[in-house]
Amino acid sequence: MKNKFTLLFLLSIIFGAGFAIAQVPGQKDQINPAFVQYQKVGGALPSINVQTIDFKTITNAQLNGSGNLIVVIFNPSCGSCDVVAGMFAKNSAKMKNTKVLFMTQPTNSIQDVMDYARKCGLKSSSQYFIGVDKVYSIDKLANYGHMPLVNVYDRNHKLLKTFNGNVTMNDLKKYIK
Repeated sequence: MKNKFTLLFLLSIIFGAGFAIAQVPGQKDQINPAFVQYQKVGGALPSINVQTIDFKTITNAQLNGSGNLIVVIFNPSCGSCDVVAGMFAKNSAKMKNTKVLFMTQPTNSIQDVMDYARKCGLKSSSQYFIGVDKVYSIDKLANYGHMPLVNVYDRNHKLLKTFNGNVTMNDLKKYIK
């Protein structure tokens, strides 16, 4: 008797869970096609809203330019991220027509990012932006392989190339203008 009760109880949980997650007939998933394509070559850059270390708000419009755009997703406590950030800091003069956006998760404070930028030698400019993602764009961009994630976009904000982990200037030279 006890086994029958246990079996009926388990079956009711399984069927109940199945009905609870079943889709309502006629209802369609609300998936934005651009969201599906964000990590594929040719995919569009999603909406960006970053609070920078100099307390400006950067959106897609401020990232427009005549050259490519490089988006670096980092974590202030990531050692590999420090190395890549230092490389960008040392080579900023080579990127006259390439905009670079360093952004981190909303769980990091602007003070953490300011300390990180100081430690790595990063400075904000009209070409370099460093800040905190305020709209969870990183969740659309990152596949969370190795950090940092470096995405290269053309001037129309279409993805050209993705690098995970350590990246060198030699890797990036064909994308820098």
